[in-house]
Amino acid sequence: MDEIEPFAFKEWAAICAALVAGRQSIILRKGGIHEGPAGFQPEHREFWLLPTQFHQEAGQLTEEGWPFLNAARIWGPFPGEILLPAKAQVQECRRLTTWEEVTALQGEHLWSEATLRNRFEYRSPGLTYLRVTITSVQPPIRLPIWPELEGCKSWVRLPDIMRGR
Repeated sequence: MDEIEPFAFKEWAAICAALVAGRQSIILRKGGIHEGPAGFQPEHREFWLLPTQFHQEAGQLTEEGWPFLNAARIWGPFPGEILLPAKAQVQECRRLTTWEEVTALQGEHLWSEATLRNRFEYRSPGLTYLRVTITSVQPPIRLPIWPELEGCKSWVRLPDIMRGR
């Protein structure tokens, strides 16, 4: 990848671990409460993965996803800092408007059916589908916590020190 835009995508740490491990190559997103009525917008074609523990629980994943909860612990949380383990590049983006489109993806992801149903039906039916290619970064990039990380939002602008990485 050439110079990547300085944005990170907040996602459950277990899903980030599955993406990095190659077990999953799709992201299904509805959007955070701070993203307004339009919900998630696929604003960036390239971005960093920002693993988060917020809202993540074992019951929201399939049983196959549970080991990724442990695998993701290597990325924190750590007091005062975050880790960025990988870059993502969007290969395909589309809107899923029927539940049948969502269920056809079973086996390609680790979210439980109930989790996806809740996301799909929240506000108005639909989810955004992203097929991504992941490039791991070793060691992961360490950054100090900054105020813009707070809140239920998908996209976070990274500090200027990330330009050119």
